[in-house]
Amino acid sequence: MSIKENLANRMTRNRATRARRFLNFNDSVKNSDSILFLMPRVSMEFYQARTVVESFMRYFRRVVLLVTDNMRDLATYRNEIIVVSHSDETWLKLPNHDLISRLQRENFDMACDLSFSEDLFMSYLCFRSDAKVTVGFTKKNAEPFYDLQVRARVGEDIKRAYELLTNTIKMFKEK
Repeated sequence: MSIKENLANRMTRNRATRARRFLNFNDSVKNSDSILFLMPRVSMEFYQARTVVESFMRYFRRVVLLVTDNMRDLATYRNEIIVVSHSDETWLKLPNHDLISRLQRENFDMACDLSFSEDLFMSYLCFRSDAKVTVGFTKKNAEPFYDLQVRARVGEDIKRAYELLTNTIKMFKEK
């Protein structure tokens, strides 16, 4: 890990750890109307993650996708789309203040990081979105960023991991 990556990792984990909050997860998910899906930056994961988005269309009044510029054409939904480019990154490869402020103004009830592989940019952005509930996969160094971590085994089929994530959230939404 480079010095820059190490600095970014320590800085984001420290900030997220200090900001931990307590919430009634069951009620927060059940009563949520809007969700932000942070789509993976890896194309293989992106294709699989689209099934998660499709399965949640009926559970939320407002579904917004955050996609990177190079994946914009793959987001073929009728949802709102927020496009992220290199200009939205700091020199540490973290989300810049303007992007974070933009997401915070949206007041999402849930934010779901669909990156299966480790992606500090998306994990930190999910946390900083100020959504009432943040969800992501269990990854190295990701614990402070999510309220709910879906455990997927290393080497597990990505499709199976996304099904597990979908079933976990549906369990709370259908109560």
